[in-house]
Amino acid sequence: MAEQSIPVAGPEESGSVEESTSAAGGVPAGSGISRRALLGTAGATGLVLGAAGGAVGYASAPAAATPLTSVGSTEVMFHVKHQPGITEGLQARGHLVAFDLTAGAGRKEAAALLRRWSQTARRLMAGEASGSDDTDVARDAGPSSLTLTFGFGHSFFARTGLEKQRPVALDPLPDFSSDQLDRSRSNGDLWVQIGADDALVAFHA
Repeated sequence: MAEQSIPVAGPEESGSVEESTSAAGGVPAGSGISRRALLGTAGATGLVLGAAGGAVGYASAPAAATPLTSVGSTEVMFHVKHQPGITEGLQARGHLVAFDLTAGAGRKEAAALLRRWSQTARRLMAGEASGSDDTDVARDAGPSSLTLTFGFGHSFFARTGLEKQRPVALDPLPDFSSDQLDRSRSNGDLWVQIGADDALVAFHA
């Protein structure tokens, strides 16, 4: 997002993960399920995870050709019953990014940050500039079904004094058979899911 002076550190980088797969169906070798297989299944079924460590991208082939006259014109509303990106279909391009709050930031700072992120998300999803410092690199692409979804990681609740409100579903996952994660670059306080039918629109957001 093109926001300035937000109280977060830069996005954490994903650890390198190499997994062996069998020749049939791309199933990881061994008896356990891999983290990649789990996340791939979640993406295909529209599940939304509350925390993601690092930055991940995906690409989904469209089911059918889209008329050129309508490319980029689809807009997803920001103010709806659920966050955008929860019930909508999977877009063609997307990113998952995790952030950590800066040292000393707490509940007040996190709330202010989320308000700024929400204002920026609403503008971007409408195909507008994110702010006065926007590069406008994707303005001519239209909204392109852009959605931005915000989530909290396990550590967010401790950082903001909300441990009692932390859902059990955010308990740490067990180790997976093919994990090769760098713990220093994993997890995250805040998580952002970005999806769009145009690669540049998704990257710009």
